[in-house]
Amino acid sequence: MTCNLDILKLKLCNAIDSEGQVLENSTVLEIITQLHSLDITTEELERTRLGKFVNLIRKKSKEPDIANKAKALVKKWKKLIVTSKPELANGFRRKRREDSRESTPTGMAPRSDTP
Repeated sequence: MTCNLDILKLKLCNAIDSEGQVLENSTVLEIITQLHSLDITTEELERTRLGKFVNLIRKKSKEPDIANKAKALVKKWKKLIVTSKPELANGFRRKRREDSRESTPTGMAPRSDTP
């Protein structure tokens, strides 16, 4: 499958510009559909860096069908990585916003700005 992935990556890269704008809608849609049907390993994803290109297409595409299929593919691959390499899972989890309020130390009254 390695050769097949390399060919798909080459076709995908030829169908987008350097900023991820889709130049050939039908080609990109066909490739994303093919990639979705393949069982790709995490090693193949790391080697080909296909996730980078598909995610870029997801962000830049003006075609809702392409963007939605790319989003589903990225989600599938993230799930694959999280289950096969838990040590990388933190890179995909959203960071919780920490509460910016400071807590008052025990036994101390809150400070009042009025005299």
